[in-house]
Amino acid sequence: MKVLLIDMLVPYPPSDGAKLRVFNLLRHISNYCDVSLLALRKPAADEDGIADYLRSFCSHVEFVGRPTLTLREYRLQQLKGLLRRETVRSATDYSEQMASRIRALTENEAFDVVDIQRPGMAPYVRAISPDSHCRKILTLYDVPYVQYRRMMSVKRGWRAKCLSLIHI
Repeated sequence: MKVLLIDMLVPYPPSDGAKLRVFNLLRHISNYCDVSLLALRKPAADEDGIADYLRSFCSHVEFVGRPTLTLREYRLQQLKGLLRRETVRSATDYSEQMASRIRALTENEAFDVVDIQRPGMAPYVRAISPDSHCRKILTLYDVPYVQYRRMMSVKRGWRAKCLSLIHI
């Protein structure tokens, strides 16, 4: 079985709970499946070493640069995301380059499963090739909706609620 796992963070080193979860998932399923990893990343000092280590259990490892936005572009993306009813994270972290790589990989490889990690990555489901007959899994273990709802319950006034959404 061929699996493509897509995440918004490079899972190594596993320095927090979310990275640890994905890292262990990759290691475990690689015992039973041919696993490929595609992840957004910030430039790292030892990027090649990290990729080499992950290749010890993933057949394909690829990192795509995280979008860099000016403060004005960031705020504009946040506003667009709110109008489209997307999470602020998915609106500001969306990368056309990532969507293009997902499209290319799913057109050229016969994946059985594409697993997209985290709610902020959900818009990338649309990037999966329509010709791909893979099963799509959205792993939603850090659901922003719950966080937003809790914040809105303690904020008073529409201005405070809007500002709290923008600062996430």
